[in-house]
Amino acid sequence: MFQIFRASRDLLPEVVDILNSNAPLFESIVIDPANSDEVNVTLEWAQENFETREFYVIRDEGSNVGFATYQNLEKFAYVGFLFIDYGKHGKGYGSALVNYLLWRTKLDNLPALRLFVNKKANWALDFYRKLEFTILSENKEEILAMDNGIMEPFFIDNHVYMEKRISQ
Repeated sequence: MFQIFRASRDLLPEVVDILNSNAPLFESIVIDPANSDEVNVTLEWAQENFETREFYVIRDEGSNVGFATYQNLEKFAYVGFLFIDYGKHGKGYGSALVNYLLWRTKLDNLPALRLFVNKKANWALDFYRKLEFTILSENKEEILAMDNGIMEPFFIDNHVYMEKRISQ
């Protein structure tokens, strides 16, 4: 049985390892090597993000197998990162994390959960579509104009902006 809980700082090294374990999936699709920090992060990255995001970890049989970040942006919730340990995909961990974040979004009385997905990460696009996320936009100018530009600090080139509406 999975356990999902809010991460403490002492779990950040494991969070970094989980994210970085996915580098093989992205090697062929990262367009700009300067953006390789998307799947090759440091403990400093995690500590910096811990200040502004809630980190949630999923544990199965005593092992931490994935994590996601959550932010209440007042008009909607935002998932900055969701990664499952490489080699442990397809076991329901990602769906469990998304469902937990949808529940978390509902607790905050927000109408939607949003995120960015790399345009070439077909497995990720298929995963979110299966969970009934829809594409809001692929256009940078359009995304940055939405909601008074709230996504500007989070925008990543070559990504699609997706959303799942929450029924209250």
